[in-house]
Amino acid sequence: MVIDTLRIWGRGLSDQIVHFDGATFHWYRFYDDMDKLRNFLVRQPLSHPIFSPKVQSEFLKLVKELRAAIKVPVSKIKNQAAHLALLTNLFERMYPYYPLGIFIAGPWREDFLKIHGVKGKPVLKLLMHSREQSEGLLKLVGLYLRAWLGPLLKKAKYPEEYVRLLTVREIKNFVERQKLPALSVLHRRARGYIYSDGKIGRDTSFAKFLTRRRLLVANAAQIDKAEIIKGVTACTGAVVTGRVKKIYNSFGVKDFKTGQILVTPMTSPEYISAMKKAAAIVTDEGGLTCHAAIVARELKKPCLIGTKIATKVLNDGDLVEVAAGRGVVKTIKRAADR
Repeated sequence: MVIDTLRIWGRGLSDQIVHFDGATFHWYRFYDDMDKLRNFLVRQPLSHPIFSPKVQSEFLKLVKELRAAIKVPVSKIKNQAAHLALLTNLFERMYPYYPLGIFIAGPWREDFLKIHGVKGKPVLKLLMHSREQSEGLLKLVGLYLRAWLGPLLKKAKYPEEYVRLLTVREIKNFVERQKLPALSVLHRRARGYIYSDGKIGRDTSFAKFLTRRRLLVANAAQIDKAEIIKGVTACTGAVVTGRVKKIYNSFGVKDFKTGQILVTPMTSPEYISAMKKAAAIVTDEGGLTCHAAIVARELKKPCLIGTKIATKVLNDGDLVEVAAGRGVVKTIKRAADR
């Protein structure tokens, strides 16, 4: 069965910009490409192979194999190059299908149903199952690589946490040839960088990078001025006030404190401990059956989803009021004004 995986997932990472500010990773994708991807996926006929039980079963088989591969204890890895090749092969075969559940059964759910109506519901159910089985897998692969390669970096007299600063090619060179970028390069990279066009540059000023490339962050003017954010009510609860804490990945969970307002693009199983501590949960993406919505209802936590701009408008320490029942987050005081 031949599937045009390149068209399904655009150009992969090559059409993304990643800005690491020294503490947090921020992902940007060109809007035209996202629109094309959404239109391409949601408009496919329900008979398309990508929506078939057979293909989804093949996807889940790869997910299962990849989960098994990252459960191999680091101390039991006999051939490191071969194990990395196994992980890479499984990941590359699994990844093209990953967006189907993440996007169609998530933020593009309504778009999909508008086109396919009631007949699309069985497909959504199938993709939701795929999403549930694969959710959080990308982060788990990253954590496994860090647990595996961190001690090896330390042995080479590099900080263990620098694993997250290595590209896929650099990891391959390290495992197969014990070659690493110069420590000075990674020191500089740890202070901040911008990944674009498949390369890591030395830029630390994102504003200058955008100006030089003649790029704009969508709706930047409106985002800067927004004091009230609107979203979809996933769980009502009381109106709560608290300080914002943004989380972009599992590393941010450990610093989350009880009573803070959790603001994130989307949640995943690794976020559960932070969600339990949160006074309220606010996400950029998601539908009423997304992970954040389901867990928030179980925890009876006020939760607002699908705001699109929460992580861009709000900053850590901002004092906000979350009225999930009314579908709004109101900024009371900016952290910079304290």
